[in-house]
Amino acid sequence: QHNIIINLNPDVETDSLRDYADWQIASLTGELKGCRVLYQGPITLANGLSAYKAIFCWYPTEELRIYQEQIYVLVGTTGYNLTASFTKKTRKTLGPLVERMMLSFNPNPPTPSPGQSK
Repeated sequence: QHNIIINLNPDVETDSLRDYADWQIASLTGELKGCRVLYQGPITLANGLSAYKAIFCWYPTEELRIYQEQIYVLVGTTGYNLTASFTKKTRKTLGPLVERMMLSFNPNPPTPSPGQSK
């Protein structure tokens, strides 16, 4: 079973996406023993919004390696953290589909057309 978790941080104290992402990355690597950052860098969501992506790896048990992909988005003072976790096998099989879903994230609800009720 796989899912995408979206965490909302309504009062982020920076207007820098990179600072927000760095803070989130530091928090995760500090909390999870043996967590390594495999990749990090800027990306663009399907709607054109700037985002930042990080991929982590860690062993919650000696036999199980978990990969976690996180995408960070900052809109005004609201930060969004999208997270999906995988095993090595599901990263290859389901990873591309889940990543496309994450990249389709749109934090701005559509505006109703004139005459359309909310």
